Amino acid sequence: MTDTKKNYSVDFIIDFIGKKKKILIIVFLFSALISVGIAYYITPLYKGTAVFFPTQLGGVSKSLLSQNGDKEDFLQLGDEEVVEQFLQILSSDLIRERIVKKYHLFEHYNIDKKGKYPYTKLNKKYNDLITFSKTRYQSIQVDVLDPDPKYAANIANDIVNYLDSVVDGMQHKRAYLAYKEVKKKYLGLEQEIASYQDSLVEIGKKGIVDYESQSKSLTEAYSNALLSKNANALTILKKQLDTLAKYGPIYNSLTNYLIFQREQLSILRTKFIEAQVNAELKLPHKYIVKQAQVAEKKAYPIRWLVVTIITLSSLVLALFVLLFFEKTSP
Repeated sequence: MTDTKKNYSVDFIIDFIGKKKKILIIVFLFSALISVGIAYYITPLYKGTAVFFPTQLGGVSKSLLSQNGDKEDFLQLGDEEVVEQFLQILSSDLIRERIVKKYHLFEHYNIDKKGKYPYTKLNKKYNDLITFSKTRYQSIQVDVLDPDPKYAANIANDIVNYLDSVVDGMQHKRAYLAYKEVKKKYLGLEQEIASYQDSLVEIGKKGIVDYESQSKSLTEAYSNALLSKNANALTILKKQLDTLAKYGPIYNSLTNYLIFQREQLSILRTKFIEAQVNAELKLPHKYIVKQAQVAEKKAYPIRWLVVTIITLSSLVLALFVLLFFEKTSP
């Protein structure tokens, strides 16, 4: 155990390197040459970067039309939960399929559609070269690497631009179904109120316009006619009282019902307008902070780093091999 520690002490290693410096120099020069070739053989990639802030995903009507305390500002930036939702949308097949189709990525990435596992290869390439990340400021950064700097910038910008239509498409179906249902109920209640109003008009033609006041005044007039023994007045008033007794309660009931239904119609009208706004109005779901520009310099590979890593790794490996043979030699 003591010999082993001594053999691999710092002094021993330095002395050993001095003895094997010719071999190590040859390894250094050879690995440096090879690494330079590898670095220049790797296809350079350019980066396109776009940055945006997502907005809240709630219905626009709640922000624009709400009359109560839960009114939201539709200009407000999305919180952390919204950012996570947008990251999921960016990774969705809806956006991926548009990008693949528009930029012919099978051909661009040299993937044979008739070959083995073409979509698996495409998805791996897509995920390797196109990434989405959350910044510390709650914005979202879209990075695209591509051998063509124009492709990198255009793909990054199109991914961000597709967000509005994708989010609208996701929300529109539910919003439109809700709008149709509320519209049906609203128009139905309008027709029902109109029907009851027509009934009130017909009752009004029979002389009933205010059940309570007419009942009071006719009763008082009838009493006076009785006291004065006015037979003609009694006959007329008796007929009016009979009509009031027959249609008055109906008039009263219809009036109270219409008051209630008009209140319901007012509430339903607000919901109808909100649903219509959500179904028809389309607003941007993002604030673009930075559009991707065509890069002037490549982002990958960093050739000096590639050369350094390969050369140093080769030297370390060579040193370990030499030490191994030194240890095992008789």
